[in-house]
Amino acid sequence: MEDYTGEAYSGNMQLTVIGRQLQPGDSAPDFNLDYLDLTDTAVRTVHLADSAGMVRLLSVVNTLENPVCQRVTRHWESLCTDLPPNACIYTVSRDMPQLQALWQDTEGVMHQALSAHRSQQFGHEYGVWLEHGHLLPRAVFVIDRDDCIVYAEYVAAQIGEPDYAAAMEAVHQAGFKSAGVQGTIAHAVESSSIATRVQMEENPKNMSLSVLADRCMMEISNHRRGEACNDQYCLEIFRRAMLERDDSVWALLVERFDEYMMGLFRRHVRREAASRLDTPENYIARAFERFWLAAVHNQQLRFTTLAAALCYLRSCLNGAIVDTLRAYSRSKEVVLPGPDFPDEPAVEVDEEEGQGVWEAIQNMLPKERERRLAYLLFHCNLKPREIVRLCPQEFSEVQEIYRMRRNIIERLSRDSDQIRWKMSGSQKTSASE
Repeated sequence: MEDYTGEAYSGNMQLTVIGRQLQPGDSAPDFNLDYLDLTDTAVRTVHLADSAGMVRLLSVVNTLENPVCQRVTRHWESLCTDLPPNACIYTVSRDMPQLQALWQDTEGVMHQALSAHRSQQFGHEYGVWLEHGHLLPRAVFVIDRDDCIVYAEYVAAQIGEPDYAAAMEAVHQAGFKSAGVQGTIAHAVESSSIATRVQMEENPKNMSLSVLADRCMMEISNHRRGEACNDQYCLEIFRRAMLERDDSVWALLVERFDEYMMGLFRRHVRREAASRLDTPENYIARAFERFWLAAVHNQQLRFTTLAAALCYLRSCLNGAIVDTLRAYSRSKEVVLPGPDFPDEPAVEVDEEEGQGVWEAIQNMLPKERERRLAYLLFHCNLKPREIVRLCPQEFSEVQEIYRMRRNIIERLSRDSDQIRWKMSGSQKTSASE
């Protein structure tokens, strides 16, 4: 096993690093790293092959208890929104998986942290094993879809940080290369065609929806490859969807950013636990629904950059995932007493009150299909995909159900005072009797 002195140092002290340093073109060594599965708090193992087909950035740090390592990890987290859809980031340290998960939860860091605590294998094979302290010196590796190292940086100064820009450029190049030469040619032809079409119509507010959609896709492609891009075309779609509330614009926004959201889900630190409870498509649909409701209830919500809009979408997806996991956790941990429990007070259900509230809701929903859907969603507590499966003759598309549900919630939110009045009126009537 090779060892190097002077390749890393802390202050004036030179550190001995064991293992051969990897170079671009080398095959990425396999690894056995652990993480904490938050569904059942079990420690599970991850191998390189588990992320086959993805471009992977490995950020190696000493420990997440180190302020510099924390700063580096938070910075990589902030760059997740700039990743291509087929790329992901892992932070690797010698910390126990439980400590990693606790720190991530406290800091709101969602990319996956992996622990090399069980053996020296990862440190030796990636050339990052510190003889002093048995820690990992900071380093960055970019591995392409073919499990080949395309970028490697060993950070010598243990108070220093890696070259984020160079590593991200390598990620974008690897992600773009994976699309193949045919995709490159197609992109060039498409870009030329789009440029001709919008040459005389550069103001996005004056563009038709189809032209705006094409230009938005071109800018998103530039954004993914790390090239200069103009945010205003994508932001115009967000503006029209949020302010004008046009269903066709909203459908376009969902269509254009669905792939981005799916990439976020695949990179989410709790994706495996979440996937056991629901499908990625449902989480993404609920994330878009959260986004819509935020726009409806906060008319001041605006985005000045595409990165800000994507960050908000990412927060909506994280909220949908975390809420589902918390609800599942509560259902396992909290056992409610049964109706015959000696200390459980008897509760008499006021059917007339419930019927009055339901009548008020029905009066706010003039269309029979909306009333039917509200009944299936809120009374029967069915999910959109369950409704499509159980009532295919009435509702055949999940997206239609989400669109109708959004309209129902918006209408009920506007008329919430009427529902409160109806409930208070029913309570007063019950009290007088």
